Amino acid sequence: MKATQLLHDLGQSVWLDNITRDLLDSGTLKRYIDELSVTGLTSNPTIFDHAIKNSAAYDAAIRQKVYVKALAAPFTVNTMPEGTLKALADHGALGAILPADGGDCEDVLARFARAGIDIDALAARLQDEGARSFVKSWNELMAVIAGKRAALAKAS
Repeated sequence: MKATQLLHDLGQSVWLDNITRDLLDSGTLKRYIDELSVTGLTSNPTIFDHAIKNSAAYDAAIRQKVYVKALAAPFTVNTMPEGTLKALADHGALGAILPADGGDCEDVLARFARAGIDIDALAARLQDEGARSFVKSWNELMAVIAGKRAALAKAS
């Protein structure tokens, strides 16, 4: 059984983090749903921005699947780029699954606190950095689209 099917059976909803016309028109998305247990489709501004720019460096980065193992948990959504989805289904293996109740997360957080880490400040910082990253990517995406729109306007 493919690792993507195991995630599905576990109760995790596997979403493909990639939207392209070719994916929709070619039947590839239908095949991913049928064969790789994909249950959703999305795109965040960072990935969409990179896709539009068609960066070769990004192609290599999306093939990494390590984070999927660390985030395998029941009753969750896991968005992943197409390369990661294919690599996971082809030769991926799941390690320990996070328990539905969070397992020892309270103990882990308590150890961080005992080590002098302010968990609330860390969480706020991660949320702020994540939000800034999305806003930056969104603005970059809008600039790329505006540039393409201007180029099309000139051509017509």
